[in-house]
Amino acid sequence: MKFSYSITLLVFLSLLGWSAVQAQSTRGFFDEVGESLLSASVDNLVKHFDDRIEITLLGRRQEYSQAQAQYVMTQFFEDYPPSSFGFVQVGNSEADGTAYATGVLRSNYGSFEVNIFVRVSGETNKVIEIRFDQE
Repeated sequence: MKFSYSITLLVFLSLLGWSAVQAQSTRGFFDEVGESLLSASVDNLVKHFDDRIEITLLGRRQEYSQAQAQYVMTQFFEDYPPSSFGFVQVGNSEADGTAYATGVLRSNYGSFEVNIFVRVSGETNKVIEIRFDQE
């Protein structure tokens, strides 16, 4: 009985540790994406995008390839150069292997709520959707 209890406890603690490591790596991923948003570094931002990404800008939702997304994001940052960006919430859904973050991007020409959805697969994280909704 003690042996099975010990094994169960060991497995539980291992899973708890794995979950913490995965959450930490997801947070690091979002930190990189946030830095790219703040600096309007489209090249660094797009490298985190999946092959196809859904982008919503000012209520218009469309799916793009990475090359198209790079152009769209370049135009967006030319129109709304960021003055600040910060995350308000970061989380994940272990049920479907996704992570999400919500933040606020401020520009001299408006503020945007930014929602980012990420597919988490092993050690690979890719942005599958990003939304910019004017506040």
